[in-house]
Amino acid sequence: MTTAARKLGMTQSAVSQAIRQMEEGLGVILIDREFRPLQLTSSGTILRQHAHRILADTDHLTSALQAGGTVPGLRMGMLDSFAATVGPSLIRTVSEYARDVFVYQGFSPEHLRGFRARELDIIISAELLSCKTEELSLLLLREPFVLVLPKEHSAYTQHSNLKQIARNLPLVRYSARSTAGLLTDRYLEKLGLINQRRLEVETAEVLCSLVAAGVGWAITTPLHLLQGRPQFEGISVQPLPEEGISRDLSLLVRRGEFETMGRALTKRTHEILRAECLPPLFALMPWLKGVMKAGDDIGG
Repeated sequence: MTTAARKLGMTQSAVSQAIRQMEEGLGVILIDREFRPLQLTSSGTILRQHAHRILADTDHLTSALQAGGTVPGLRMGMLDSFAATVGPSLIRTVSEYARDVFVYQGFSPEHLRGFRARELDIIISAELLSCKTEELSLLLLREPFVLVLPKEHSAYTQHSNLKQIARNLPLVRYSARSTAGLLTDRYLEKLGLINQRRLEVETAEVLCSLVAAGVGWAITTPLHLLQGRPQFEGISVQPLPEEGISRDLSLLVRRGEFETMGRALTKRTHEILRAECLPPLFALMPWLKGVMKAGDDIGG
């Protein structure tokens, strides 16, 4: 108490009174006074942990207000495929809103956990879970999954031949930790191919390289293919047979926190997709037009 009073420029009695007022206001005991030296109760420990974050947020708020609305730091989680394709142009826009930008790549489920733990401010996600009331999900892109084959196996286009190619080549697939991997599993289970030989990878570059080298076949998305663009020459890309699968990419933000920025970044993402990403994909796969959509085109 004496040390705290000295650091705060207060009297010891004033510090004691302030703590008692907090205890009365919160309805809990913060300090166990039966021990010497004094020690925190479990409630006091929780308050201390949260206090560090509250004080940091207050400092950030002050800095943001003094900077005329520019936040000092923004933490964003992005899918690898999004960060490598749309990311560079979008981050240039983000830099207009934040002095420091921290971009974390990885899988959607991991980003969602970080977002809900308030470790991330905005995420670009393909997560399948529904949003909570305090969360705002803004749709960026709807893209179908596609069949990717080595050039020499491009004749396998019909549903009846998928089982044949699965017998001849292993499936190169994404980790089950990713949403893309989970969706692929569901599709393969529906076709009775879930137990086929497989090679599991975590990046689009490795997946496309293995398929281009003739090591296996794959199911992936156009944005992943754009990420592995150097391998275009060695692969054949075709629609999935019968009823395929697709994924929605969304920007997730907390209502009332960075909501205006989130809407602006959503609009900018739509522009980047139409100008930079969709044209090369449509050139490789003309049949994607009308199937892969961004922004207001979704649902139309």
